[in-house]
Parts: sequence; C-alpha cells; structure tokens
Amino acid sequence: MGRSLFPRAGSASLQHASGRLEKLESLRGFAAAYVMVGHVASMYFHGEGRWTLIFRLAVEAVMLFFLLSGFVIRYSSPPGTHTFRAYFVKRFRRIYPLYLIALAVSYGCAALADGRWRPDGFGWGRLLGNLFMLQDAEVTNPGVWVAAFINPVFWSLSYEWWFYMMYYPLGEWKAREETKNWVVFGVSAAATIAFQIEPNWPCMVLAMLAIWWSGGQLAAEYMESGDVTFGRQWKQLGRLLVIAGLWSIPQWTTEGARANLGAYPMWPLRCYVGVVVMLTVGIAWKRAGFVGFRWTFGLFTIFAPISYAVYVFHFPPLDLLEEPGLSRWPAAGLAVFVVGTMAWSYLMEVRLQRWINGKTKGWLGRVREGALGSSRGQEVGRR
Repeated sequence: MGRSLFPRAGSASLQHASGRLEKLESLRGFAAAYVMVGHVASMYFHGEGRWTLIFRLAVEAVMLFFLLSGFVIRYSSPPGTHTFRAYFVKRFRRIYPLYLIALAVSYGCAALADGRWRPDGFGWGRLLGNLFMLQDAEVTNPGVWVAAFINPVFWSLSYEWWFYMMYYPLGEWKAREETKNWVVFGVSAAATIAFQIEPNWPCMVLAMLAIWWSGGQLAAEYMESGDVTFGRQWKQLGRLLVIAGLWSIPQWTTEGARANLGAYPMWPLRCYVGVVVMLTVGIAWKRAGFVGFRWTFGLFTIFAPISYAVYVFHFPPLDLLEEPGLSRWPAAGLAVFVVGTMAWSYLMEVRLQRWINGKTKGWLGRVREGALGSSRGQEVGRR
C-alpha cells in the first residue's frame, strides 16, 4: 500500500485498477462500519459496557463522510467537465435508487417489529418530505422541517443531496478558486448566525456546506500538485475554526447547553471541531508517512464497495433482533444481522447499482470534451 493518502498523479500502484484512491476507500469503509457498530452498541447492547464508549462518535464519522464526498465530487467532476444533465443523472442514480429501497425496507421492518401498519415514525407528510430530501434529525437540531422517515440515518442524505446541487453552480462560476472559498465561508458563517437567531433547516444545511467544501479543496490541491499540505490548507482550516468559534457562542448563552453532547447547540460545534481535528491529524499523519495506516484503517477497505448500502440498510433490522427466538440467542441474532446486512448490501450496491448504471448510461447525454473518465474516483466517499 502507498505511503500517501493522496498519491501523486501517475502513481498507478497507489490506486485500484478502477482508479479509486486506496486510502480514501479505507476511510469510507471505516466510517460505514463505525456507524453500524455504533448503532449495534446502543440498540442491541443498550450502551452497556465500557467498550461501547468508543462508538459514540457517529457525528464525527458522518463528517468524515462529508469530507470524503466533497473530495470525490471535485475529483471526479471538476468544474467545466460535465453538463448539468450528466452531473445530475450521476448524482441522482447514485443516491436515489438505493435510498428508495431503504425507505421501503425501513417501513417494512418497523411495521413487523411494531405489529401494525403505521409504525412509530410513519407519516405521509414525513414520507413526502423525505422523498424531496428535506429531512433532518429532530432529536439533534431545532427548526427541523421534516423528521427522518423511520430510519434515523436518513438525515445526512438530505445534506449530501443539497451539497451536490450547490456544487455545480459554484463550480461553473467563472471566479478565482479563493473567491469561491471565501463565498462558501461567508454563506456558512452567515447561516450559522442566522440559525442561532431563528433555528431553521435550510440555514443548518448552509452552515454545514463549508465542511463538505473543505473536502473539495483537498482534491483541488491534489489534482494540481499531487499532494496535500498545510501550506495550501491553512486558510481553509482557519475559516473552519472561525465558524467553530461562531458555534461556540450558544454554548455560553443557552441554558444547559452542554447537557446533551449529541444535540444542539453542542452538535454543530462537534461537527466543526471534529473536522478541524481530522484534517489536521490527516495532513500531519501524511507527512509522517502514514505509519500504521495499513493495519488500522487499511483493514476496512473491504467495506468500501458496499459502504453506502451498509449505511442506509443496517438500522432497520436492528428492531427485529428483539423478536422472540433471536432475543433468546443474542449471538445468533447478531450473526444473522451481520451476515444478512453484508449480503444485502452487496446485492444492492454492487449488483443492482451496476445494473442501474448500465441502464441509465444513455441518460447522461454529452459529457464535455476533456472530462475525466467516469471511473476516476467516482465511487469514493459515497454513503
């Protein structure tokens, strides 16, 4: 395995044959596995045991997903290489088919577990809002328009979708890269302040945009120089710290602000602080040659091809593990859950997604001359 998270251009030995970047693949697989094990620890083992404490950083794992996603979108769809039609179709077919199936699976599992056709979390208005990617986690933030439909992991997909939609016009805007960076910073900073005045879902999405955009800035430097350095990233890190500082304000103005580390106002502060830490450690670790990466995060590369499916499908079956029979044999129930989730995720993300991509290839229309090959990192960093 190579010694750099972002291998230099032309170093084919550091990439998969498909063009995927190995270490980004490993991180993607790790994040998906971490979120899944975290839910198993909290729901199946009820958070009992000290070992469950290390799986309470799911928020930071999702922020890692955002960084990886921002990187790969910039890497696979750099400005000026795709028509909007081609870009939209690629993003739509990557997110929506498995998401629609996950909505149905989530409903089915919840209905079976509750023994009624309207399980907790069901509502036609909620379903419609989720179909249009307007959902968020109501237990995390105030001002939520629509709660996630039964499956709580769906909250992040709405953020992801609107980051995709905002990237295209920003990328096509004929302005200097640093100008775009400051515009994104200004939008996220203003949205942060606006949310604290009047909590609302659109402002929270805009406030998180700077995190996703930071992943794209890593890709921009790598594509230009084959490297990622503090020398080029210090401004972006500084901008993230400023927004983190803005999110620290309600920690002192809101009563009981630190009572729940997983809810507002601690939640957005955790997001930004976590991202700054991850970026700083990641770049520093790279300078040190990524000592130990192969035997830590590198072990999770196996999960990368099914990471999005694992993310959206792992939660619904957990309700069924309490059913008579499985609850009396916890080890057997857990084994069925793991094997079933992995097998189903493979069928969905590898087999079905490949079929969908082939059937919709003609929908892409014309890709602009000079566009990168579709395999160039295209599937890295998805959820």
